Amino acid sequence: LDENGNKRELWGGGGPPYTEEVYTRPLRHAETVADIEAYEWPDPDWLEILPIEPERREYLSRHFVNLGCDPVWCKLADLMSMEPLLINMKENPAIVEAAAAQIGDFLYESTRRQLEANGDLIDCFHQWDDYATDTTLFFSLEDWRRFYKPALARLWELVKSHDKLIWYHCCGAMSDLLPDLIDMGIDILEPCQVHLPGMSPERLKRDFGKDVVFYGAI
Repeated sequence: LDENGNKRELWGGGGPPYTEEVYTRPLRHAETVADIEAYEWPDPDWLEILPIEPERREYLSRHFVNLGCDPVWCKLADLMSMEPLLINMKENPAIVEAAAAQIGDFLYESTRRQLEANGDLIDCFHQWDDYATDTTLFFSLEDWRRFYKPALARLWELVKSHDKLIWYHCCGAMSDLLPDLIDMGIDILEPCQVHLPGMSPERLKRDFGKDVVFYGAI
């Protein structure tokens, strides 16, 4: 709860990034890197990550266990609102870089702690981020590499150092990202909207089938 007794989401925002209703957009009016740094970003110390008790360990050891993780781009769109975020990527890129780094730092440290506490039970790391529309990416591949890939690549390097599979969800016509995602270590791609440009099963299998498991489109 905040100082007024209102429920506060972990990141301080609220509501899906694609809407402009009565949800909180705490970074909507950020203009400087100092504004980004002054924001109350979540602290990994807020999380209570404990070793799983023996009776649950025995149960989980017989199942495929995913460790879920928040997105970067969609989380920032939630906090800043999508239109200001897209504008800032062109007109004020320093604040987007700073905010994406803050999100990435939290995801990295919280994931590191979870892997260290219970990594022997975790089979797969599952993350999502919807970078694409029904026709192409929301922004250029170069912009993705500048603003969002660094946090993702650092996080996935950590996951791979613990020898975990990476299962990634990305809706839309996102195949332009696949060469980079493969280089970063992706194992499973979901949901594979095969009716969209560049996403046909024949094309995905031909160009990327030796590197990625495609999950979905059934």
